[in-house]
Amino acid sequence: MKLELIKETKAGDNAWYELRVNDRFVTGSYTLEKVEEAYNNVKSGGDPFLKKEVLRSEEIGISLEEIKTQI
Repeated sequence: MKLELIKETKAGDNAWYELRVNDRFVTGSYTLEKVEEAYNNVKSGGDPFLKKEVLRSEEIGISLEEIKTQI
């Protein structure tokens, strides 16, 4: 597993910190301590990934012209 704690600095803005696991964004914050806490949680065996559920998904065949006539 590859863990990365990254600091990004842009001119005129506060530093941004983010945690990546295997090149996947896990969390980010302008507060280093929050991201370090997540880093340490992952390092000690915690689950870094948010759970996602697809609640609804469908593909529909409707043209823009049909949408315009319904509005």
